[in-house]
Amino acid sequence: MRRMTETGKWLHDKWFRSLPADLKLTYLYITDNCDNVGIWEPDEDLVLFVTKIEQPNTLPFGEGNGLLDRMRDAFGDRILITDKGYWWLKKFCDFQYGPLDPAMNSKPIQSYIKLLKKHNLWETYYKGSGLDKDKEEDKDKEEDKDHAIANRSEAFMNEVLEFKDSYSMDMLTEFISYWSESNRSGTKMRCELQPTWDTGRRLGTWKKRSKEIKGGKGRNDDKYL
Repeated sequence: MRRMTETGKWLHDKWFRSLPADLKLTYLYITDNCDNVGIWEPDEDLVLFVTKIEQPNTLPFGEGNGLLDRMRDAFGDRILITDKGYWWLKKFCDFQYGPLDPAMNSKPIQSYIKLLKKHNLWETYYKGSGLDKDKEEDKDKEEDKDHAIANRSEAFMNEVLEFKDSYSMDMLTEFISYWSESNRSGTKMRCELQPTWDTGRRLGTWKKRSKEIKGGKGRNDDKYL
């Protein structure tokens, strides 16, 4: 299994630099041996056996007597201890894969989400990653966009209806229906996509073209409306 590693930690990560040599090695062991979402089952005997670390005489971190007691204290809020006593490296997923967005169709991403759910950590990850806030902001933007075009559409309708004494309601209704239609993205009305616009003149042209169309002449094209 291949994993990304931050080579700059040896110089630029003050937290990592401050670790004594045995905890540096323990940290590297944990990040290499945790599962695909950063979950590691503590096993001090195995760590000591594989790394050949000797128990230190001094305990710079915390009051524990074991290697992993000191490592846990050094980690601080960088890890979360699960109900089963596993250690979860909270920043592991984002560092390795970027934000795990459930809207993505990527099979690996979906498998990591499934694994987090298995460990009952998905909700914690989702909120901690800020994805929930991003979704809310996107929802708010969509609502703002809908409200904005709805308000402009209403203003356009009111402007057209100011000409009700000059044109029939049937014609004004058709005019409003045609020119207030929104584009595919729902951001602009048809009338807003025109390089120039004068409602009074457009209504006059619409009436003229309507007569020509009924008489079997001309083309029904935006260019002439």
